[in-house]
Amino acid sequence: RFHARLLGDLSLNVSFHDVLGKENWSLSNIYSVTSSSGEWEEYECELSLSRASTRFNTRYGTYNLWMEFSGKGTAYIDHITLFPSDCVDGIFNPETIEYVKKYKIQAIRWPGGNFTSAYNWKNGIGNWVDRPCMKNHAWGGLDSNLLGTDEFMRFCELTDIEPVMGVGYNTSVITEQDIIDWGEYCNGNTSSKYGYLRAQNGHTKSYDVRYWGIGNEVYGAYQLGHVNASSYALGLSSISSRIKASYPDVQIIASGRGVHNHYRGTYTDWNETVVSRALSSFDLLDSHMYVYGNDSSGDLGLSAE
Repeated sequence: RFHARLLGDLSLNVSFHDVLGKENWSLSNIYSVTSSSGEWEEYECELSLSRASTRFNTRYGTYNLWMEFSGKGTAYIDHITLFPSDCVDGIFNPETIEYVKKYKIQAIRWPGGNFTSAYNWKNGIGNWVDRPCMKNHAWGGLDSNLLGTDEFMRFCELTDIEPVMGVGYNTSVITEQDIIDWGEYCNGNTSSKYGYLRAQNGHTKSYDVRYWGIGNEVYGAYQLGHVNASSYALGLSSISSRIKASYPDVQIIASGRGVHNHYRGTYTDWNETVVSRALSSFDLLDSHMYVYGNDSSGDLGLSAE
């Protein structure tokens, strides 16, 4: 699928070719586009590849998608997506669904990792073409926001896994109200503002997300939104109290200090501080374990009591 705006006397051909170049091997049929409206239009084409071709000798081969223009004028192309025709709902890899079920994955936290700390859920709902393309502050590059809350919840439904919402703790990007609004979008009824918005996006029934993880490795100086343990405990308590006031059955997961070889001697009182100052505000402590080899053992910073 792609969007195109063709100005002037232009035509567009779309096809697959060997990575060596068009002049070497053409691997698919050609999908042709002409437009005289001068407006943005959405196109969906199916490119059929020859199963008999010896070029597809590996499932991880590299090939080129060619978009060739002819004539005179100006062309704009946007929102190009490319999926195999057997994708579930047009976007999910059936093998991924199969493996999640095969290995009995119980839960998935989304969005995961350091990316969480700059992710605002409001950028990932509604019509795909209306979602903003954002800078990925954690890993570089761009995030198209093509996978958002509704897509993640659909994936959990298809794989029968427990969703864990990874809420970014970063007040410069994600306000406390943003977090409360996300809870309402997922768990609110249709009489609420964001529950109604969820219904408008095609999901009348509440998702009833039970697990909410507040922050990702907030203790680390490398983390966007990093604060000290006392400040985090204070913010966690405020967020938790507001979420549980509306949805008392949810489980709040606190960001605990994990085990890193290069972080062993720092923030050693993080977990103790969070537990002592905010224990009544959370139900689980999320401490990440990083294994680097034989020298990966470490103390999570919690005493036996």
